[in-house]
Amino acid sequence: MKIREKIIQLAESKLFQEDILQISEEITQVYEDKITELYNQELGNIDGICLAAFGSFGRKVMAPSSDIDFIVLVSSNDISEKFGPRISSFIARVWDIVANAEFSVRTPEETMKIALEDVKVLSYLSDIRFVAGDIRVFNRLIYILEQEKEQLKIDFFSKIVQDRKKMI
Repeated sequence: MKIREKIIQLAESKLFQEDILQISEEITQVYEDKITELYNQELGNIDGICLAAFGSFGRKVMAPSSDIDFIVLVSSNDISEKFGPRISSFIARVWDIVANAEFSVRTPEETMKIALEDVKVLSYLSDIRFVAGDIRVFNRLIYILEQEKEQLKIDFFSKIVQDRKKMI
């Protein structure tokens, strides 16, 4: 059974029996189990790489048609280059099981640099969650976030205002 069919069957079987948030967490867990399995097959034994979730995947509130939002954090660009084919293989395998995936491959420092320039990326960091791999890489991102949090609060609201003005 394909993962999407399994998710739909899960949702339909529990729709009127459980709280919708519980169903949402269970759907997220099905996706997470499969993606973690793929991650471990392709990248699980490599120091300096980790998988983190954001969006509905990070919040554990996925629906059957949710996309998968994730980031492959690498400790350095050298690691990214050295293991690029394996990272690409992992991403391709994720695309094989989900209809839509939004992803990036970055160092924690690159992630912060982009977040300071792009309110969408900055908002993703509010619900980022470790999934698998080298926790030290994830913790480095969290450390950088903590160091920048006061400036980020100010930047976030000014960027939202700028972003809204562009929409008008």
